[in-house]
Amino acid sequence: MPSKLKYHKNYTELGETYQLVLPLSLEGLVPDDDSVRLLSHELEDLNYSLLYQAYSAKSRNPAVDPKTMFKILTYAYSQNIYSSRKIETAISLVNQEYMRDFALTKENRTIDLQKIMNILDDYCRKNNISFVYGRGKRKSIHQKYHELFRRFLEQQLLYDLHNSRFGDRNSYSKTDVDVTFMRMKNDHMRNAQLKPGYNVQIGVDSEYIAAADIFSDSNDVWTLVPFLKTMEQNHRYL
Repeated sequence: MPSKLKYHKNYTELGETYQLVLPLSLEGLVPDDDSVRLLSHELEDLNYSLLYQAYSAKSRNPAVDPKTMFKILTYAYSQNIYSSRKIETAISLVNQEYMRDFALTKENRTIDLQKIMNILDDYCRKNNISFVYGRGKRKSIHQKYHELFRRFLEQQLLYDLHNSRFGDRNSYSKTDVDVTFMRMKNDHMRNAQLKPGYNVQIGVDSEYIAAADIFSDSNDVWTLVPFLKTMEQNHRYL
């Protein structure tokens, strides 16, 4: 009688590497004669049906696939690591090392994407790969990758533009890039207003306006020192 129990979906059954940083594959980091390759190859052919049955199909999926967790424990035991805390620490150190070596910084994202686009352009030009457009025409895998990374590059350039306009702020207006969205006073219906505007500071001495300045920061604490420096520059006698 076939079992009606639904096993948890194995998202890595096709050997795909789900990674969000470049390079897209880390296979080259593991030596060919490393023991982890041999162990993974030997454990791949085992029957894990009883292991998956131990997990409830009605509750939420585990954070790590049971098959992957079994491989991690087996390899840790082979390296004389039996404590769960030490295993967690070892995995965290490996992940931190990979992320530090291959994570893209803000300065390199645009440059790396441009390099990828140049590589794709050269490859398509050398192999005479032509792009097709229109309904009913099938795009090649090279054209799909070219369009995908072109969208990534265009989006990254847009992010760089926004970040350059943000500066130290967390928002700005498209109609006036120097404006910051600030919490305004309540209107006549007592509705809180979040609108683009400036923070105007006025210094008064003996009922006379001695200085005035405009800031894009909504916090008066951070505008006090620049405002006093502006007063000192404009009024030498202070």
